[in-house]
Formats: sequence, C-alpha cells, structure tokens
Amino acid sequence: MTIFKNMGELKDCVEYLKSELLDYNLISERIKLIESSDLSDKEQRHLCKVHIRNSLIKKGVSPLGIIDWLKEKNEESKEAKAYSERRDKHES
Repeated sequence: MTIFKNMGELKDCVEYLKSELLDYNLISERIKLIESSDLSDKEQRHLCKVHIRNSLIKKGVSPLGIIDWLKEKNEESKEAKAYSERRDKHES
C-alpha cells in the first residue's frame, strides 16, 4: 500500500503537517539523512513513514488509523500545493 508516490510527495506532506508533527525538526533532519543514503526510493519512503508514524502516535493518533490519516493529509497537501501553484500562476 503506497501512501506517497515518491520522496518529493512525502516531503511536501511533511511540510504541510509542520504544525501537527511534534518532532517536525527531527523528522526533517532524518528525511535529509535518509535521502542521502544509498537506499531505493521505496526504502527511503518506508523509513521516513516510520519516523512520521512514531511522531503521530506521540501526538495521540491511533496506530490503527495512521495509514488513513496520512492518506487524507497527503491529499490535502496535494490540493494545497495545486491551489498555491494556480494562485502564483494567476498573480504573475
């Protein structure tokens, strides 16, 4: 089950969730470290999701609902990014 298509989408979602992740700075640093590894994109996404999952559990999100929660937030993130791009295009 794929939540994020690639690391770019995962990073966009993490940025969107900045205020909701208790360990945002730590997660951002770990994402940078993971990206610099020789792991495949799929393995990198998996490791990042583990860190995001742990942060969400600390916040009180049910472990059983994390996949659905992340899917929902990823869709919100993509919609917000698309809106921002349309707005920027319209303003220029």
